[in-house]
Amino acid sequence: MCEPVMIGLMVGSTILSATAAVSGGMAQSDALKQQGAMYDRQATIEAQNKGFAIQRTREKQDRVLAQQSAAFAEGGLGGGTVTAVMNDAVRESEMDVLAIARGADMRISNFSFQADQSRSNASQAKTAGYINGFTEVADGATSAYTTFG
Repeated sequence: MCEPVMIGLMVGSTILSATAAVSGGMAQSDALKQQGAMYDRQATIEAQNKGFAIQRTREKQDRVLAQQSAAFAEGGLGGGTVTAVMNDAVRESEMDVLAIARGADMRISNFSFQADQSRSNASQAKTAGYINGFTEVADGATSAYTTFG
């Protein structure tokens, strides 16, 4: 009479352990997928910020150039020196734009990589959950065979 109860408890325990292992893998997979989606959103936000920062830098460049041009004209200056100064200001501003773009591109690339990595880890977590579930079933069967076999 005791043997069927023990077998029932072992089977129940094995099923519960296997279900918990699979559920844990699925939960971890879902969390990692959400993390991947968050990194995708961060990459999108960074791309939007990049455009805004470049636009603001160019607007600032236009204002500075206009102020320099007005100051040179007011002072009666013109010619090669003025052109050189204005060209230098444009070059410096474009270097700022390139630095902004490069930094943003690096951050976007990093967020995209992290998103891909999270999705890959999600897949692995799901697989690990199934493997752990199977392992629990195999352990339960081995234990039952050892005990009652």
